[in-house]
Amino acid sequence: MSKNNSLERVNLPWPWALLVNVLIVMGFYFIFSGFAAFVMQMVAGKIPEDSDLVLNGPNASAMKNTLLLGHIAGILMGMILVPLLYVFYLRKDLNEVIFKPSWVQIGAFMMLAVSITFVVLPFLGIVTDWNKSITLPKGWESLELGMRALEDKAAEMTKLIVYTNSTSELLLVIFTVAVLPAIGEELVFRGILQNGLIKAFGNIHVAVFVSAALFSFIHFQFFGFFPRMLLGIVLGYLYITSGNILVSMLMHFTNNAMAVIALNLHAKGQLGIDPDSSKDLPVISIYISIILSSVLMFLCWRMYKQRTEAEKTNV
Repeated sequence: MSKNNSLERVNLPWPWALLVNVLIVMGFYFIFSGFAAFVMQMVAGKIPEDSDLVLNGPNASAMKNTLLLGHIAGILMGMILVPLLYVFYLRKDLNEVIFKPSWVQIGAFMMLAVSITFVVLPFLGIVTDWNKSITLPKGWESLELGMRALEDKAAEMTKLIVYTNSTSELLLVIFTVAVLPAIGEELVFRGILQNGLIKAFGNIHVAVFVSAALFSFIHFQFFGFFPRMLLGIVLGYLYITSGNILVSMLMHFTNNAMAVIALNLHAKGQLGIDPDSSKDLPVISIYISIILSSVLMFLCWRMYKQRTEAEKTNV
């Protein structure tokens, strides 16, 4: 039987099951944030701000390294170590589904994951631009201005962190914002949360969409909520169809690493297309992106059906 479908439903009212799962994930996030802040305070005596990174020189470099170190420590503690302890000691029912994955057609699923990452980009770009254009109802202008200011500041901070002048710095940034988040966030949001919601709701589609929504919400960026949620949905279905969390980890890593590389190339004038927008893309590329992404996801679902039928036959 399919690993994901082998999860037995928990007899707990769905609102309570949802609340419990959300609180657990929020707990992991706060451990991540708190430990990252603690490490930065210990190293630099403060949490670096964008003003600390603007100027070139040893001080800015030291502050950037402090940020990266804090981020690495936070993910290792809050998104990897503590979640692993949680699964091993408190949620042993998730051990098999996470750590004994399916290896059927794993090469094909890996190739599909990388391919989807590339072909979905134009569509994600148009969704990103649409999300940024959303305005809140009349009377909420101050809230909207405040959220946009915070997100603009976060975007500037991100650029200051990912922009590099050497290959060694680029590799460190990719490790920090691509390798570790791919492992930690997929373990938490797909391995723990999504599987937990499958047990709670008994419906894989509800579990995928709810976990994707929380995955996007936890980044606290309303004007980037929908493209990130869409990415979470794709990651969720890749995990469901492949039965192997390494597949969603690979796509997550590829997406983040591509973003880092693209931002650096654009900043150096070596990439004419703005990675944060779809305005430079021809309209036809959007339609091609939607069609190809749909075809690839359909292939994943078809392979999933073949795999689950084979597993039922072998039981």
